[in-house]
Amino acid sequence: MPFAKGRKKTGGKTKGVKPVIQSVREFLAERGSNPFETLDDIRRGELTCNVCRGKKKTRYQPGQGDKTFERTCQSCYGSGFERINPADRARAAGELAKYCQPQLKAIEVSGNQDRPVLAEIRVRFVEAKDGKPVSGDTPS
Repeated sequence: MPFAKGRKKTGGKTKGVKPVIQSVREFLAERGSNPFETLDDIRRGELTCNVCRGKKKTRYQPGQGDKTFERTCQSCYGSGFERINPADRARAAGELAKYCQPQLKAIEVSGNQDRPVLAEIRVRFVEAKDGKPVSGDTPS
């Protein structure tokens, strides 16, 4: 039933308010971050080291001295990339796959208590066309 003309709108989306998704996209764009690129870097094992920032070297100050020295990054061992275990790489690949292929719906096979679902496998042996058994088989 339609409302009477001139009635004030109540409820619903307020004009001018941005949806949360749009604000998150803007937040990431301002920082130059793309979650799909990050997931792909994890999948390939090429995520830049957070300690040396890909420079492969870090600075350190031994003992009580004022001097600092440079050494191979102890986090990435000089590779410039984070060490990512295979389980995390597989999880990242699975997350990316959701956007490449449609996800299949789970199908549950069940029966009622009076007539449960039964699976049956039948094996039928036949003779070869020339009437001779296949080598290694014995006729029954």
